[in-house]
Amino acid sequence: MVEPSNQTLIAQLKKYTTEDRYNWEGYLPYTIFAYNATPHTVTHHSPFNLLRGYERRITFDYDCARWLTLLLN
Repeated sequence: MVEPSNQTLIAQLKKYTTEDRYNWEGYLPYTIFAYNATPHTVTHHSPFNLLRGYERRITFDYDCARWLTLLLN
């Protein structure tokens, strides 16, 4: 169960670290945030919703919104 999650995170991180592959740590919080807020195809719920029982209220600044948009597209 852990392995598919890691593969997804690695694939998303690779999108942003093509120019500087050693700076992946800077993108990790945005990647994890997007992963936890995105509904999955099997459950139709986000991991956050399954854990907490409600959808996360997202309030964020412009930079976070930009990264979230890039990660989800």
